Amino acid sequence: MGSYLLGIDIGTSACKTALFHPGGGAVAVRECPYGVSYPQPGWAQQDPDDWWKAAVSGIRGVLEESGVRPADIAGIGVDGQSWAMVAIDKDGAVLWKNYSVTVKVMTVMARPLK
Repeated sequence: MGSYLLGIDIGTSACKTALFHPGGGAVAVRECPYGVSYPQPGWAQQDPDDWWKAAVSGIRGVLEESGVRPADIAGIGVDGQSWAMVAIDKDGAVLWKNYSVTVKVMTVMARPLK
């Protein structure tokens, strides 16, 4: 059984991947950046395929750099952007920092409760 730990953080601007040895220190670290699209003021979108490609690249990178085999990994931790769900449609992913619906939300919140 493996004893290394793999951490993957799919953040807003990059996927950070780190491989840790049993004592807790980092063996290898990779950061694979990707872009954010701002199609209109207040909008923020990304292509989820970019997250996948960056995660794969980061994992391969730390394994190659360290020489650790996948079978030597005991656990994997994954973290994503912010604390919110990510809505995905044909145009990409709408990010936590997308404010395109702010006016609609404020209008609904201003209505009196029935």
